Amino acid sequence: MLRVLTANMLVGDADPAALVTLVREHSVDLLALQEYTPEAAERLRVAGLDAVLPYRAAYPVDGVGGSALYSRYPRQPGGYVILCGRSAVAQ
Repeated sequence: MLRVLTANMLVGDADPAALVTLVREHSVDLLALQEYTPEAAERLRVAGLDAVLPYRAAYPVDGVGGSALYSRYPRQPGGYVILCGRSAVAQ
C-alpha cells in the first residue's frame, strides 16, 4: 500500500510543522504540494521533512505556480512540465 497526502501550501503560508506531523502520524509515503514557494521549501526543511521523506522533485516558485513531490522511496528521473491552459510543455 502507498500512502499519499496532498496539500495546498496557501502560497507558502501553510504551517510546516503541522504538515510534517501529519506525514509522520499517517506514515505518508508520497507528499504532493501545490503553491510551493522557496520560503515554504526552506521552512519544510527546517521542520524536518527531508528526514522523513528524503527524495523529492521540487519546483518552488513565488506565487501559486510552484509544486513538489516528496517521497519515502527513490524516484525515477523525469522532466518538469509547465501547464499552459490545456497544453503541457516539457522542460
